[in-house]
Amino acid sequence: MADVRPATARLARGPRPDALLLDYKLPSGDGRSVARRARALWPDVPILFLSSYPEILAREPALDPPAIVLSKPLAYTEHVAALPGALVTKP
Repeated sequence: MADVRPATARLARGPRPDALLLDYKLPSGDGRSVARRARALWPDVPILFLSSYPEILAREPALDPPAIVLSKPLAYTEHVAALPGALVTKP
């Protein structure tokens, strides 16, 4: 989803996702607000951020547990390679 409001509404309806892949910049906000909502519902949900601005994410308060930040552009194989590390925390 490209819009914060429908994404957070979708999270509220459940079920718990295996992981979230979020872009930092979204048309109606940012992926961090979606991540905060997801962590409020499921504190251990793995989160991967895609960003053309990884330095901005590095300066912001960290999520706990931390999110994985992938710098754009990246190849599909890099997305796939990051998933096993993110899913290790799945109960």
